[in-house]
Amino acid sequence: MQLPWRSAPRAALSSPLTVLVAVVAALLLTFVGAAAALHSDAAGNAAVGYQAGRLCPQSIAPVVDHRRLSAGEAATVIDTAAAHAPRHGFPTTTPAIYSAVRQWTWDNGLHPWSRFGWREGAMDNLEVVKGGGREGLWVPRSVAEDAGLDLGSRPDLPGFPPVTAIYEDLADPVSDYWCSERQETVVNPLAPEGAAGAVVFFPDRPALLAAFGLEAGPMTVSVRFPLDRLPTTIDEGADIADRGAALLTALKADLPDPNMVATGNYFAKPVEVARDTGRTVLGAVLPLTVVSLLVGLAGVAAVAIQWCQRRRAELRLLWSRGAGPAALAGRAVLELALPLLLGAVLGWLAARLALPWYAPAPDLSPGTALWSVLIAAGVLAAALATVAAVTAAHSHRTLQSAGGPRRLRGLRHLPWEVVTGVAAYLAWARLESTPTRLAFGQPLPESPDAVGLAFPLLVVLTVALVTVRLTRWGCAPRTGCGGGGCPPRSSPCAASPPPPGPPSGSCWSARSPSAPSPSGWGSRPRRTRRSTPSPGCSSGRSRPRRSPAASPPNRACHRSWPRPRPWWGW
Repeated sequence: MQLPWRSAPRAALSSPLTVLVAVVAALLLTFVGAAAALHSDAAGNAAVGYQAGRLCPQSIAPVVDHRRLSAGEAATVIDTAAAHAPRHGFPTTTPAIYSAVRQWTWDNGLHPWSRFGWREGAMDNLEVVKGGGREGLWVPRSVAEDAGLDLGSRPDLPGFPPVTAIYEDLADPVSDYWCSERQETVVNPLAPEGAAGAVVFFPDRPALLAAFGLEAGPMTVSVRFPLDRLPTTIDEGADIADRGAALLTALKADLPDPNMVATGNYFAKPVEVARDTGRTVLGAVLPLTVVSLLVGLAGVAAVAIQWCQRRRAELRLLWSRGAGPAALAGRAVLELALPLLLGAVLGWLAARLALPWYAPAPDLSPGTALWSVLIAAGVLAAALATVAAVTAAHSHRTLQSAGGPRRLRGLRHLPWEVVTGVAAYLAWARLESTPTRLAFGQPLPESPDAVGLAFPLLVVLTVALVTVRLTRWGCAPRTGCGGGGCPPRSSPCAASPPPPGPPSGSCWSARSPSAPSPSGWGSRPRRTRRSTPSPGCSSGRSRPRRSPAASPPNRACHRSWPRPRPWWGW
């Protein structure tokens, strides 16, 4: 014989409404669980992206600076940094050397305030006004106008090349290439005389060192490590900060004097702030998520009860044939597993695809999507466990211990809506007392209270409980046993009058092995017994034999009724 629960997945299609409700419940459950993990990670990544957007792109990686070095020491710092950078994941370096600001004399006798310098790739990032040859000096327009310089002019110093181009002065806002060198290359119009000067660029570093000599100084050195792309996640930012710290440590250890350079790893602090942001957001949404999941599991329990009511006759038949609560729960799980799985998949897809709409950033750290899948799987397992537990308990209470224990039946009369209403009021009062102003100097608001965030869910739960209470009162029957009243308690056989038929001689009935099971109850054959009738039956007369189509007899008189099975098995 084919077991009925082998075809349970196909049997689910016979109740489209139950399938639809199960899919929606699993979708909402999985969306809430997966979205909480994705949102908290995206919040931390959004903080990383925000800080990376505020900083200069060339200052996200470690920086090396110093203002009082000789030309030879500056070259040593640049060579050492270029040697260590690739070992720590920074394949490109952008070094620069600047002389002091002074009145340099030109061949026409004029001496405007200016400074000489060189930076890798500078001539590719300047706007040429006149000329453009890369074998000589590039003079800013302001210096050329003040000193009357033109192409071919030369400083009144030995070894200096002639002017081959005039470029437009750098001014705010500068491009990403110049943002880290703004203090050295952009002239502050409010600075006192001699404190700032435009840069006259050499074509390369050997030309600058040949013109000044290795002992010339003081020189300002600058080394930057440009990135191919800016970090968008906490893991990427932490990786850059860690590699930068290791690079600076190795660089100082390899220099003749560690004090030759002033280093900075400016992105380490933003990464720490981003991690705190992710933890803060997770701590804020976690209680609300737990409450939402509990409410969702309550909805899944309602779906399980609805399934039990729709399968009531079938469950009675299986119960009479020896299936226990655990087996009936397994059938419910097999029948509702596919709808719940479909809802879980749709919920995870909705949480992942809708991330740009509900999260502050669409970027996720590696492994976060896998964690969200595991959370979705855990939520699905919890939903299936809820279905199994509710079905087993409902079957045990309905089929075995009718009416349930009195201590449990009394729970329905407790005013749960009053409890949730008071909790909602306390949550609202807590929410009102939570400060919402921005903390000074920080872009993030103060952490909200997680208890206050549960206010809307408590309100919804209170309204639902009140609705259920009023519906139960409105649908309650006017009399205890329908319109005809209740039978006297002294006669246990009064509720089931004897049907017409041949007398059997006692309250013990004979069951034919081939007789069909009434109302879906058991079909096991029973041997005919004769005994003294129960006190509630008619004494001195034989009870007629019950026909197969008759209603189930009263258990107080008919002891041949199948005994209750234990809740754990067959």
